[in-house]
Amino acid sequence: MNWLEIIKLAFTALTFLLSLTSLIVAALIRRDSAAKAALRTVQLELASRIDVNQTRQDSQLAGMTTRFDGLSLQVSQMAEAIKHVPTHHDMTALREAMTSLSNVVAELKGSQDANTRMVERMNQYLMERGT
Repeated sequence: MNWLEIIKLAFTALTFLLSLTSLIVAALIRRDSAAKAALRTVQLELASRIDVNQTRQDSQLAGMTTRFDGLSLQVSQMAEAIKHVPTHHDMTALREAMTSLSNVVAELKGSQDANTRMVERMNQYLMERGT
């Protein structure tokens, strides 16, 4: 083999390596493009899921806010109603007043019973005298 043939062989080998390198670079570019496309698909899917979750969270927050507002109104109404509820002191005073009233009614009943007996005796006397 002479030098010319070795140079041709080397040139052919270099051409082959250059072609192979071009193929490898093209394959890597395609692979990179495919990876970018897959990444973009994943990004779009994640963005869609994030939007759905955000919408769901917004809806839940609106519901919770409405419920909280309703509970707040109920608490305010109950606080207002409690202002008018008698206190322990008021109930004690009422109990004492009822006891006192009960004693007065008992006295009146005793007095009424005596009056009833007196009227019955007078009636009996008048009935006996009239006959």
